[in-house]
Amino acid sequence: MGLKTGGMAGVWTSEAHRKKGYASQVMWASIEEMDRRGYHASILYGIEDFYNRYSYSVCFASPICQVAAESFSVPVPGFRVRTAKKGYMPRISGLYQRYNEGRSASAIRARRWMPNCR
Repeated sequence: MGLKTGGMAGVWTSEAHRKKGYASQVMWASIEEMDRRGYHASILYGIEDFYNRYSYSVCFASPICQVAAESFSVPVPGFRVRTAKKGYMPRISGLYQRYNEGRSASAIRARRWMPNCR
């Protein structure tokens, strides 16, 4: 038997309706529904220090790493190093998606969440 996992994504509350308990209602209802359906685990990507109140904990870190092109003094033979430009983003995004498509727990974001990266 495999591990049956559920999750939540794309949840957001407009500023005008925050601090009214809506997120808590949705979170607890979702957790209860996943439990009712027999899920073994629930996974979500979210903001830090918010979901711990619902018994979630950080499992996969999402570090950001920026390296200046100039710091690569010796490129790999057959390749050249250059600074990325906005027009390169569709190709960079495609490389990222191909690299991560077979990996578990990788995040492939919808265009609306990362408009500058597609």
